[in-house]
Amino acid sequence: VESKSHGSEELSIIKRMR
Repeated sequence: VESKSHGSEELSIIKRMR
């Protein structure tokens, strides 16, 4: 159930890293 939350956070981190 915390898959959408995790996906959103991961995407944010990836965008910041790039």
